Amino acid sequence: MAPTALGRGFCLLALLSHVTLASEELKGFLENVTVDFNSGNILAEIVRTFVPRTSTHRATGARLSTTRAINGDLDSSTEIPGPKLGRVIETSPAARISSEILSTSGQATTMMASMTSTEVMTPVSLNNDEMTLETPPRITKPLSQRRVIVLETERFFTYRCEADGNPRPSYEWYRNDQLLDDRGDFIKGFENGTLLVPYFSSREDGLFQCKARNKYGTSVSVKLPIVAEKPPIRMPDTQDEDRTVREGDSAALYCDDTPPTIPEYITRWYIEEGGSKEVKLDQRIGTDSNGTLRFAYLERGDSLSYICSLVPQNAAPQSLIRYYNKVKLQVTPHSKEHFPPKKEFASAKVKALLGHNVTLECFFSGNPTPTIQWKNNRNQVIDASMSRFHIMDNQRQLVIKNVLVEDEGNFACIGSNDLGTAEVMIQVNVTSPPLLIPNNDGTPSSLSSITVPDQRDITLRCRSQGAPGETINAPMWYRNGELLNKVNLQDRYSFNAGRTELTIRSLSKTKDTACFQCNITNSEGYLFFDGYLRVIESIKIVRKPNPSISILEREEMIDLSVKATADACCPLSINWFCNGTMIKKDELMNPPFFNYNDDGDLFMNRSSVLHEQLARRMGSYALVVSNRFDSQTVTFNLSMREPEQEPLVAASSGFKLWWVILVCGLLAIIIAVAIVIIVIKSNYPRDTYPLEKTELKHHLNPEEDLLNHSFQEI
Repeated sequence: MAPTALGRGFCLLALLSHVTLASEELKGFLENVTVDFNSGNILAEIVRTFVPRTSTHRATGARLSTTRAINGDLDSSTEIPGPKLGRVIETSPAARISSEILSTSGQATTMMASMTSTEVMTPVSLNNDEMTLETPPRITKPLSQRRVIVLETERFFTYRCEADGNPRPSYEWYRNDQLLDDRGDFIKGFENGTLLVPYFSSREDGLFQCKARNKYGTSVSVKLPIVAEKPPIRMPDTQDEDRTVREGDSAALYCDDTPPTIPEYITRWYIEEGGSKEVKLDQRIGTDSNGTLRFAYLERGDSLSYICSLVPQNAAPQSLIRYYNKVKLQVTPHSKEHFPPKKEFASAKVKALLGHNVTLECFFSGNPTPTIQWKNNRNQVIDASMSRFHIMDNQRQLVIKNVLVEDEGNFACIGSNDLGTAEVMIQVNVTSPPLLIPNNDGTPSSLSSITVPDQRDITLRCRSQGAPGETINAPMWYRNGELLNKVNLQDRYSFNAGRTELTIRSLSKTKDTACFQCNITNSEGYLFFDGYLRVIESIKIVRKPNPSISILEREEMIDLSVKATADACCPLSINWFCNGTMIKKDELMNPPFFNYNDDGDLFMNRSSVLHEQLARRMGSYALVVSNRFDSQTVTFNLSMREPEQEPLVAASSGFKLWWVILVCGLLAIIIAVAIVIIVIKSNYPRDTYPLEKTELKHHLNPEEDLLNHSFQEI
């Protein structure tokens, strides 16, 4: 279930006493909170719309998005009349109110007859990008800041909740935290996100919320306070009031016993004079914000019957008018004595929302009729040259446009005539709900949808700022709509001291992919954020070259390939750099490189390039592997070395040249002696007789014969 107490500060139209909302939804009831519905005066936090059933008048300047039907043009717009709405509840359990206004149709029966179950169940189509990436859901409608929705009763209307996400999300609608389905008698919620009410009435008043789910998480919408209009009803006839006042005195006629309305109608006074004629307002006669008719002083012609009525703001002549109490005023003749100004009515301490408009008001009695002058909080007289200030209603009202922090302080309303001056101080308290603040580094200051690789740490932020002096409560955090507290907070989850940051350590794709919500509140309002955390598999390098590669010039092929894995959601891109300069793809496909592809394969071939070309490709290499959410860099150095050679023995620095000559001389003598010996030996007679070949053939041996037959020695 969604959280039932996402914080105070949730703006909701006050319902009549019979509306059945949970008691915790009704805290902080404020009465008579109104806003002018003109293009320049819309409060972003409290935008109210109303279509008077009996009026054809259309206010100018206010354009709001509408839905024409279940499958209508969601981007179409129409002009909406703008009455004041009031009685606003400032607290609620769930975040922002939608900025989308529902469409209504006066042809309920015809529209219902033409609707088919097929049309109601038509899904929202996804574009190609949404179909390829699996993501948690993210509600895109209702999305914007607070808006109360007021509908005519007994009208047919539909509203579509929409969300991104893949797989396609399924939807659930809740009313006052109770699940709706397509079998309901009065309200039907469909799985495609359509909310349908055949005949809206006060029976269906409540807080409506959409949830979008898929296997990755649950996205939670703002809660929409949708209420039926409560036009003024006829009250039991009351006895007319008779008033007798002396001529020249001031007077005030009160509009009593008027019922509360949604939206808030304004008070007008009419004169019963053979019909109804609206009281003409001027410097002497005016009405205040409470609807009281005031006279600065009375004249005899004021003796008339005055009728209080409730009418829509910017009412057309044919608009519905409800008459209530009647006052018969009798002015007794008396000499009209002049008297100095006297304060009869003034705004109390005024709360002004930062960035919006606020109206200050005062009324003085006196004769002659006092003229009114306004001074700002720096005691400067306000005139037409000050563009942010607008004086209206015969100087009785001061509108401060686009309230700034420096507007806080006391404004003076001064009434003057010939007999004197009266002054009233109106204190302006500048305040604000929590306001979004940007980070200086351009990153979101508060929760948004984000995709992060696993094994990382991530910090989700939920921060805001307010007007000076405003206390902002610590944010409340939710995961898939469930409050994060000490009971269900995982060990890897931790908050900082102010709970403005949620840190998740060592992200896991299966455990941490989810939708997160946070809500920041103070006494004036809130900020609500819904986003998803999508965890993907990080890029992992599974193969890479050695950090340092030294190659021989005669080597023909060097493998520089890098291999990586990553999440299937996101294709990888690969970029090569050499000495800090990116290598273009056409360069990678030409020598000395070859066999290049987008998967990280790259080889270098020496055989087809000159030494100088190869030398230019030496240096520091980097390969960047990346996708939309992650990147890894592989670096290595490539250098060239010469072939190894036999070392040369260098002569000692102390070696003398004569030693070389001496050695060479000795070698020459030895060689000469050897030659002489060989020559002598070859020419000297031998002791033995050398046999010829013929002698050997005939077995003759002269040496042996000499020995056998030698002469006897004498």
